[in-house]
Amino acid sequence: MARALLQLALRLGVAAGLIWLFVGPARLAEACRLLIACEPTPMIAAFLIALVGILVKTVKWQVFLGTQGVCVRYGKLFRFYMASCFFNVFLPSSVGGDFKRMFDVALDTPNRATAVGSILADRGTGMYCLVAYCLIVALLRWSKLGGLWVAGPIVLATAAITLGVPVGLWAFVRFGSRMAGGRLSGKVLRVLRSAAAQVTHPLGLVFGLTISVVFLLLVNAMVWYLAQALSIPLSWEAIYVSVPLVFALATLPITINGIGVREGAFIYFLGRYGVAAEAAVALSLGCLALLIALGLTGGVVFVASPSQFRKPHQAPVEPEIPTGGH
Repeated sequence: MARALLQLALRLGVAAGLIWLFVGPARLAEACRLLIACEPTPMIAAFLIALVGILVKTVKWQVFLGTQGVCVRYGKLFRFYMASCFFNVFLPSSVGGDFKRMFDVALDTPNRATAVGSILADRGTGMYCLVAYCLIVALLRWSKLGGLWVAGPIVLATAAITLGVPVGLWAFVRFGSRMAGGRLSGKVLRVLRSAAAQVTHPLGLVFGLTISVVFLLLVNAMVWYLAQALSIPLSWEAIYVSVPLVFALATLPITINGIGVREGAFIYFLGRYGVAAEAAVALSLGCLALLIALGLTGGVVFVASPSQFRKPHQAPVEPEIPTGGH
């Protein structure tokens, strides 16, 4: 408990430090002014696109579960996903929302490994497509991103992940039991096997990657509407190059919900396209506002539909978060 509180305090401190370093009081005040004066119609459109993103991701989750013979109603999974948005926003990281989804869906799955594996498959395919997208962007817009010192590390890191993940997944499926040996507990191996089976299933692979790409395009569209709401002139190239890189960096577990990292990344990458720092900060705060609005909507869904989260089709079981212990 003390360690968790220390990590939370450190992340809050890093977030505050990054905000002070990249933003400062003057930029923050101007960004807030732009946000307050935003046009409501495109802002609502951006929020609706965010909701569509959850609808699309729910399809992917349902497909992954279906590859293991688990049939859960789409509407129920959507409510689970919306409730997880609330926990994502109001807990220190997205782990809270993922654990909530594990707990909820475990009530409708034959074993815990399938429940946890479906979350890993969902998260993993989304992150893989995001990283691969960033690799393509860095290769195509090398000079625009800042040349060797900026695009170089991005290419190296994303290429290692993009090429390494398929190889690692193949090796685990082919030699997993012998490779793991006694280093992983049986519970962890069952979870990893379930996740690998869901991702490598033909339907899981096709739908997982395709829907992840569609979700990235929806995020780009959401940011475009947000820019329209804030009267920020953004080209589609600026959005398709900058936004995935910003969101990828914001997933780094160094601050709370990417606060500070997202602002600094928006300032740098959009600055390469001539966007003022104040406008970039306003866009970042707008993304945070949409995230909070989505979380609050998820909270309403969670409170309004308690029976959906407490009445399983079969006897409830408590999901376990995989650990490396023996």
